[in-house]
Amino acid sequence: FTDSDDSPQAHAAESFQYDVFLEAVKSIKSKVPVMLELGVSHIPVYSKLFNDMFDNNCVNICTEVLESRLNIAKQKFPNGIFYQTYSGLPMHLREATPSGVEIESLCTIPFKTLLTQNNIEYVDILHVDIQGSEVSLLQELNQEKLYEKIEWFFISIHDCYEECLDQIKDWDAKLIFAHPTLGGWGDGLIIIKNNTARTTH
Repeated sequence: FTDSDDSPQAHAAESFQYDVFLEAVKSIKSKVPVMLELGVSHIPVYSKLFNDMFDNNCVNICTEVLESRLNIAKQKFPNGIFYQTYSGLPMHLREATPSGVEIESLCTIPFKTLLTQNNIEYVDILHVDIQGSEVSLLQELNQEKLYEKIEWFFISIHDCYEECLDQIKDWDAKLIFAHPTLGGWGDGLIIIKNNTARTTH
């Protein structure tokens, strides 16, 4: 892959993730579907698509580190519930953060807290693009087996592919797709369908 957003390989990879995401949404049987998108940047594409497919009869929780991006995301997707936070300490956070931004002042909101604060018991889709914090997030999900509350996982990977696979090796789940670089824009991607998640909440 090149670093260019115009890379044809990057577009193809993103298209593949998009297609699988559509199929995942179509398979959801929940009365009030729930999606968490961690790391929405300034364009919450997948959350908006999820919301549109359920005619706003769903719950969308979105997180982003940078306040400037978060404010734009809120304007583009007013139906979301937004938090300015990150999960763990991303390896590439300083590279992606404009100079002068005090990232140390941001608290990390635990995944479990995002659920309890919004009275969420089960999650239909967890979409993750958190720039290097994937391992710490998966470790948190493993601590209390929170992953059993999630049916679908779409996880962008940033230089921690093997470590992420190690975190999910004991899950009762189907690995739909996994590759260290073929996830779009040079990132890796892991897509998982959980066999143990309750799907009719």
